[in-house]
Amino acid sequence: MRSDFGFIIHPVDVNLIPPAFAETKLYAKRPELLEKIFEWLPPFKCSHVSGVRSKTGDETEGDLIYVPYLPQQIMSLPSQVVLDRVIEAGRVAKKLGSRILGLGAYAAFVGRRGVQIQEALDMPVTTGSAYTVGSAIRASSWVAEEIFGHREMIVAVIGATGGLGGAIARILASKVRRMALVGRQQTRLKMLEEDLLRAHASLQIRVFNQVEEAVKHANLIFVSTNSPDLKIDVRSLMPGTVICDISVPHNVDEASAAMRKDVLVVDGGVIRPPGDCRLNFYFGLPEGLAFACMAETMILALENRFESYSLGGNLTAEKVDEILGWGDRHGFRLAEPRSFGKTITPADIKRVRESVN
Repeated sequence: MRSDFGFIIHPVDVNLIPPAFAETKLYAKRPELLEKIFEWLPPFKCSHVSGVRSKTGDETEGDLIYVPYLPQQIMSLPSQVVLDRVIEAGRVAKKLGSRILGLGAYAAFVGRRGVQIQEALDMPVTTGSAYTVGSAIRASSWVAEEIFGHREMIVAVIGATGGLGGAIARILASKVRRMALVGRQQTRLKMLEEDLLRAHASLQIRVFNQVEEAVKHANLIFVSTNSPDLKIDVRSLMPGTVICDISVPHNVDEASAAMRKDVLVVDGGVIRPPGDCRLNFYFGLPEGLAFACMAETMILALENRFESYSLGGNLTAEKVDEILGWGDRHGFRLAEPRSFGKTITPADIKRVRESVN
């Protein structure tokens, strides 16, 4: 069976395990018992991906490799233990013939964001962050335009000194007039501000140490951090605010967002691959849809770019534009925008739009 790419996935929620394996007996297991059982399981192939057919006529197939670690295990277990398990999963993909390995969800942060995995396996690795950033900007900007119309977008980027946040700021700097930046590393934050002002003299930038101040006057907020302690206080947001949270773990929780019917949280990076894509495994999305990190791996395979792409956390706006262009050429497109896994309806957009003064 052909396998151009391998993609590593893991359960992001213990409640996704029973439906993923269509095993009713698992529903009766206590979550903590399931977690312990899965901790001892080795990585394994859980699905073969087929039906991805480009507009050019090219096709690609691959395999999903399952690492049975939940997010809290990836974050709490010794880093070498987690790294060894992900490398083991990569070896499964390599034995199946995969020519490039994609890292999904929390696996993308393992081994210096894939660098050590690439070195151990001696094969190309990508975290999918370039296409994740590009598609997140596209999805959130579309929703924001539907809500704001011709009103000015005031953007805040939380986590601007990180690779993803910095790329978001650089891409949006040419599209907006006002921007707020928040980051923990003040020297890097100042350098980013200076770089943006050199490239875009008319851009108005404010730099903040505190998230609360930065988001007060923004109506389009991008959050990209790896800090589990940082939580966005939705009570301080303006009516009509759109938030795109691509943080791992998320910095906006569903219960808090539900407190504000006049604010919309957009899931970043849900993609509809071209052709009749069959992932043949349930990980929270309907059949035929994929997360952007997975889609990036497919795009690289279709482009015959069997090389490490989004790796190590260093991400440029040029790389984001490049992968978006390749994706467009092959027919990858945004799925219907979603919020916490649920489709955003016209009624949702109308409700938030009407809250804007």
